[in-house]
Amino acid sequence: MIQPPVEDFYHTRIRTYPLGLIYLATKIKDLCEVKIIDLRGGEKTTYAQNPFLELSEYYREEIYSPFSLFKRYSRFGSRESEIERIIRHENPDVLCVSSLFSAYFRESLRVAEIAKEVKSDLITVFGGHHPTALPGLVLEEKSVDFVIRGEGEKPLFRLLFALIEKKPELLSQIEGLCYKEKGRLYISQRISFEEDVDTIPERSLINEKEYKIGKKTYAFLITSRGCPNSCSFCSKMAVPYRMRSLRSIEEEIEILKGIGVEWIDFEDDMLIFEEERFLEILNLLKGKEFVLSAMNGIYIESLSGKILKEMGEAGFKKINLSIVDLSPCVLSGQKRRVPKNAEMVFKTVESSDMNMEIHFIIGLPNQSIEDVLRTMSYLAQIRCLLGPSVYYLSPTNPYVEEALGEDWTRKLNYMRSSVLFPVNPSFTRKSLFTVLKLARFVNFLKRFVDSIGVDISLREVKLGNPVDDEILSTLLKEKRFVAYDRKKRDFFEEPQEREVVSRFFKIMEGRKIKGYKTAHLIDFVGD
Repeated sequence: MIQPPVEDFYHTRIRTYPLGLIYLATKIKDLCEVKIIDLRGGEKTTYAQNPFLELSEYYREEIYSPFSLFKRYSRFGSRESEIERIIRHENPDVLCVSSLFSAYFRESLRVAEIAKEVKSDLITVFGGHHPTALPGLVLEEKSVDFVIRGEGEKPLFRLLFALIEKKPELLSQIEGLCYKEKGRLYISQRISFEEDVDTIPERSLINEKEYKIGKKTYAFLITSRGCPNSCSFCSKMAVPYRMRSLRSIEEEIEILKGIGVEWIDFEDDMLIFEEERFLEILNLLKGKEFVLSAMNGIYIESLSGKILKEMGEAGFKKINLSIVDLSPCVLSGQKRRVPKNAEMVFKTVESSDMNMEIHFIIGLPNQSIEDVLRTMSYLAQIRCLLGPSVYYLSPTNPYVEEALGEDWTRKLNYMRSSVLFPVNPSFTRKSLFTVLKLARFVNFLKRFVDSIGVDISLREVKLGNPVDDEILSTLLKEKRFVAYDRKKRDFFEEPQEREVVSRFFKIMEGRKIKGYKTAHLIDFVGD
């Protein structure tokens, strides 16, 4: 079981826990010898060749700014030589490769290619969101033997059984399985999903101590599968929503406590569907002294004052909320609506010991820059961090061919937020970059006012060193972002849409930026 490396401008290390592979390995561990190898985890980061030369003016390693974004394109995980060494050492009969995101398919495929070079008769199986969406495209690759569409526990077990028993006639009966037969591709039209979701993953299949948030050992936990919503921007698998029994959740919580897990992150697509059920789950966690989080995001409309109170008592220190946008027009186009309880949720969290990060999307179809700036100005006044994400395409997105052209399957690596690809013609790459810079600026001020512990005017903000103060002063006085070139030892103007910066400052004029962890304020008074 392989979790491949990825290459990108950034990487979220605390989101690498291989829960999906653990579930798969748990299902087959009594059928065969199984091992999970995480090629992405740990501290391995190296330079990678940047395939996006058009971004070279935006992400530069030699520049400095307190509001900077990404620096360089990197490889997060094992090098190819290390992958080859591992394959030779393990000498597997079957290699199962996780391929969750289309943008990283090339890295997943390269693992299979290396493995086939080492051992030509090795059998390779691909699964995840990308092979589920484009099974034929993946199966056409010479180094791919099988593809599983959907949730893989049952299909993988049946595939391995057919291989062990040498019964190829069973392959066509396996739901979700795609394979090659006599030079032709057999593509399952059905996506597999598990009816029994109470399986408890066998955590001993990984080294739990390798997965930490800070100094705390963490684990992913899911209490349900699928999502009852059908938001247009989402690329989730088309599987039904199913909830685990409280009995199995309680048993898993006790196991996590017993093996020394200190932090539990809920990864459900829809964590809170039934209020009373979720309150019972929180009761199971009370007194266990876990730190709790839900980094995959919580649907705001599922929250009540009672739930928020109980979340705090159970161990939640921070909650990630998803609003997408605050414009009713934009949300209706994404099959969402402005949550009626949003103001109550924000005020309740603000008055508690919990912190919150509120996520929104930039560049949605039918969205305007004005929509985004007004969303940001609203969030700036709440005790939260801004969590911006540039809208990106997926293989199932209805705009994919229009945006990327008829040969869009050759441009899978553009299906990522960091590339700043403008799907909506109202946004340019520069404007997307500018909005991200503004969000970084707001978050910087929120953390700054937390650090000084007093209310202050924006004009009074001093950062303590000449470079930072010059960058901030230029932004406030001239409404433009500059950065410092360490090699040339000089300031230069970053790529940006200056009218977007000016418009944000105009919207914010006379308003207050509230801290992230404290209620201290910065009066947003322009020069």
